[in-house]
Amino acid sequence: GCTDSTAVNFDPLATINDGSCIAAVYGCTDSTALNYYAGANVDDGTCIYVAGCTDATACNYDPLADFDDGSCILPDGCTDVLATNYDATALCDDGSCTYPSTCTPVPVTGVVMSDVIHNRATFNWDNMNSTTCSVDQMVIRYREVGSSSWTQKFLGQPTGSTIYYGTSKRVLSLTASTTYEYQFKIWYTGVSSPVNWGANPSGTFTTLDACPNVGNFAVASGSATQATFTWDASNGVYSFVRIKMRPDTTDGAWGNVGGFGTSYPLVTKNKNGLTPGQSYRGQSKTWCDPTGGPYKSDAWTSLIFWTQPTSIRVENTKMGERELIRITDLLGREVNPEKVIDRTTLFYIYNDGTVEKKIKID
Repeated sequence: GCTDSTAVNFDPLATINDGSCIAAVYGCTDSTALNYYAGANVDDGTCIYVAGCTDATACNYDPLADFDDGSCILPDGCTDVLATNYDATALCDDGSCTYPSTCTPVPVTGVVMSDVIHNRATFNWDNMNSTTCSVDQMVIRYREVGSSSWTQKFLGQPTGSTIYYGTSKRVLSLTASTTYEYQFKIWYTGVSSPVNWGANPSGTFTTLDACPNVGNFAVASGSATQATFTWDASNGVYSFVRIKMRPDTTDGAWGNVGGFGTSYPLVTKNKNGLTPGQSYRGQSKTWCDPTGGPYKSDAWTSLIFWTQPTSIRVENTKMGERELIRITDLLGREVNPEKVIDRTTLFYIYNDGTVEKKIKID
């Protein structure tokens, strides 16, 4: 028998090779397959039964095809005879067809201004898209009344993009206390000419006055651990003022004095818990909208610098000038009066030997 284990007629029981071994020839052994191989004696599973286009992007793609026969027809133009760009030579539609517009262009409607403050304003208008018209591009232009130079804001570029750009546009860097005039221009997809400046709404708006900062911003130390900021409204009325301060060091962190701010007409604010002997810097800025936001003075005031004293000299008309040495509690422990609880008894000890007893009441 055949003792060659690689042969198709290998006989595991044979002990003597009689020369009858048949070598394996692999291929498709199904005579009904397109790639049937008559010389094969071992089927290798490669049989193919369906030929066709295997490119999923082709118009004649055949998901049942086992192999590509080169018959694929790829997208090559517009095949719709109703389209304006119909291509009679195209065999496979590529989705580029365009059609005559049914849009009747109309001017922009619903134009109204909002959020007008000293340096910005917002244009608002209706959604100009409809079942027959699609907004292609819009331009807003504005200028100071009396000026010959327009500033233009484009909404939708390039033309033909068919992307909708909303119904509002905020413009910045305006001048305070100034009247502006504006105009609109709009294009619709598929319509060759825009609805021009003169056919669209136009109008004017006036920016608010600049928000005045405080005047005469200053600070004075009321004790070794307390400072009082003062200012006035000599530059004009505002809504509230914020104060920021920090230690006058390279790594000092800014912090607010008084939280959200101090409302007009108050013109003083205390800061407690300061470090005796420490140098500080501070600034202030006003807001003219009670809720905060962008309607505020353009810059912080100039920096002010000061150093907290290590002690405070107190002048007494009966005993002359004296200096506070330390403050203690009932047990003689030196304390910071700003950090003790309400109704704590404190002793103020002066260099002339006098002692004042005080009860802290918040």
